[in-house]
Amino acid sequence: DSRNRRLNFEEQLDEPYVWWGTKLTPSFRTSFGRRDKLSLTFVVYNAASAVDDKPDVEIQYAFYRREDSAETFFVRTRPQHFSADTLRREFSLSSGDLVLAGQEMPLASFPDGHYRLAITVTDKVSQKSITRDVVFDVAGS
Repeated sequence: DSRNRRLNFEEQLDEPYVWWGTKLTPSFRTSFGRRDKLSLTFVVYNAASAVDDKPDVEIQYAFYRREDSAETFFVRTRPQHFSADTLRREFSLSSGDLVLAGQEMPLASFPDGHYRLAITVTDKVSQKSITRDVVFDVAGS
């Protein structure tokens, strides 16, 4: 039974969308109405460990609106921090804990159009960062 516990490596391979007893159902659509919410969840892995066996990771989310060949900044949400100050005391990178991050953004204020969400993960321990993009459309209500 995988409820309320971290899966071991083999179990996680068999059930990649189950995290601590919660099953995520991925959606492959990229078009949303303004009544929808854009919800994303992802795993930060290979984070460097600080002295306390915890990561020090910051995640930033910036939305850009795409029109023709131009792109303009639209909105940024508050950064997320995952460190000894924000993670549960039992969190341990050496025991295999991973950072489970995500964002939910209501699309009510988004005009119809094409968008790019830039997700930047910065590992403050290793001084490395990576950015990944999510492209999506908003049309109608």
